[in-house]
Amino acid sequence: MSWLVSGTLNCLYRVRVSGTAHVPQSGPFILIANHGHVFDPLVIHRHVAPWVHWVTKRELFDNPVIRFVLRGVGTIPFNRESLDVAALRTIIRVVKEDGVVGIFPQGGRVVPEDRDRVLPKEATAHLARRFKLPIVPVAVANEFRLFGKTRPHLIFGPPFTTDTLSLNDEAAAVQMMRVVYALMDQPYCPDYEVPQA
Repeated sequence: MSWLVSGTLNCLYRVRVSGTAHVPQSGPFILIANHGHVFDPLVIHRHVAPWVHWVTKRELFDNPVIRFVLRGVGTIPFNRESLDVAALRTIIRVVKEDGVVGIFPQGGRVVPEDRDRVLPKEATAHLARRFKLPIVPVAVANEFRLFGKTRPHLIFGPPFTTDTLSLNDEAAAVQMMRVVYALMDQPYCPDYEVPQA
């Protein structure tokens, strides 16, 4: 069902895709992306060969219908307000089974004008470092508008590891998002003073 929905979205919005050769054909790895629209995980998912277990906010599971769908596609609920041990255990199990975890490091959806105001969660960098996982960046450029003048554009970048990043997880998370935004030639300059290692 998810393939049918994602395929329909790709056709309706005439999604352009670049850099799929960078995506490994098997896991484990972490997929990171910016997040501006509810369709993002669906259209990305279609262009990644391994199944992607997306990490999403736990509140979405309050609706029984949405919960049924999300559980059916292997989505991992995550409590953004506190340390979610159960979610972390699930993520660890997925990567140990050579699976793929999809994460939007900035948390929820971020509109373009708020891009620099939202600091990414350091847990993504910590997870990648702890399990020595490759990180595959993908940028979602342009908006999803039917019959719009611009088409949504997925841009996959080369995998990288935390070996190239700061030893400080918060700084490393910012560096990871800079890689994502650089794929669509956009700077990422948070309004915060990020601690350096």
